[in-house]
Amino acid sequence: MKKRSFLTTILLLIFWGFSYLQNGWFDLLTSGYGSISQDTLQRPSFEIIPLLDRNRFTHGLHKVESKHDNYLAYNPTTSALWRYQFVPKYFREDIQEITKAKTHQEFLETPAMQETFMDWYIDKTLVPWYEKISNSLDSTKFTDAELFALIHFLWVNGATEFITTNEMMEKQKVGNIDATRYLEIVNKAMEAYN
Repeated sequence: MKKRSFLTTILLLIFWGFSYLQNGWFDLLTSGYGSISQDTLQRPSFEIIPLLDRNRFTHGLHKVESKHDNYLAYNPTTSALWRYQFVPKYFREDIQEITKAKTHQEFLETPAMQETFMDWYIDKTLVPWYEKISNSLDSTKFTDAELFALIHFLWVNGATEFITTNEMMEKQKVGNIDATRYLEIVNKAMEAYN
């Protein structure tokens, strides 16, 4: 059974609207990063769609992806990098366009850029795939956050396979933990988030 209702979605939209009006995008995206100048971080031009508590979700995701707050994380088996374990060859151009990072090293060493890219990625990649999966499959045994996490971890085809068969695709088993364990870690970290 889905844990998100229509009323919850409306309340989240209202919350994000007030947060934006009160704080502006820059404050929303950089809270928790100390003294980051506005020159360091470009304001995003994308619209944030609040289908889930982003802070709670990204907290759960980075606990499983990079083990705590490691913005410099590297998986030698999959070549995935950074706090949320993106494979650079698939996202290089998007990262440069969205964050205005001049070099790979600048992106690697700037947490605010990684967080900005993650927000863009949620809106432009995870949300459309979430909508496709949640509208076409019997995905009611997963929460919205679990569906987002599965899509990030296994991509849309792998997430679809796991939802329908409860099995990971063979090629995704190499260098990765089991998807059920992945969701357990995400959920545990999300529950512990304050």
